[in-house]
Amino acid sequence: MAFFFLFLGIAFIVPVANMILNPIARALFGLGVPDVLYKIKGTGVGCPVFGEFANAGDTVSLWLGSLVFFVSYFFINAYNLYNRPSDPNAPDYKVEARQTQALMAMAIILLFGIAMLLYRFFLTRGCESPLGMPVALLAFIPLAYYWYQYLVSCSGDRLTDLFGVANRIMVEPSSAGPGAVCLPVN
Repeated sequence: MAFFFLFLGIAFIVPVANMILNPIARALFGLGVPDVLYKIKGTGVGCPVFGEFANAGDTVSLWLGSLVFFVSYFFINAYNLYNRPSDPNAPDYKVEARQTQALMAMAIILLFGIAMLLYRFFLTRGCESPLGMPVALLAFIPLAYYWYQYLVSCSGDRLTDLFGVANRIMVEPSSAGPGAVCLPVN
């Protein structure tokens, strides 16, 4: 279910936010910033994935917005799992294992995001604008954060946990009594 919510964010929220963001950025930067700093050329190798490059003239490409949203959502998820309070009776090795998994996930997703940004900006020149990255970071990190927080407020972190860690933490209800087994009686 968690990946479905991530998919909804990338498939619907990011494109709508990008459609709203680009005209605003074009209007703001068009007041005195040279076009070469804020407009995507769309002529680089690897820019057009399907036919013509759709983002030529924009400030932030849909690819960049999706990447920043994806990396931010994953990082926020791992960060929340790392800081999740543990049961006082939980064994220390289990708490340490959860925190280690979350730290490794944060490090790996950050390295992945940085590698993809470097690839996009330096190996596929013309696919992004120089001001596109700061604008994308300022717009899509908060968008991912608030999308994640909204989902947590609706369903708790068990349905937004991409790593399956929260689903392995079973909280026993305070009213739980001893277990019962039903056996057939002859």
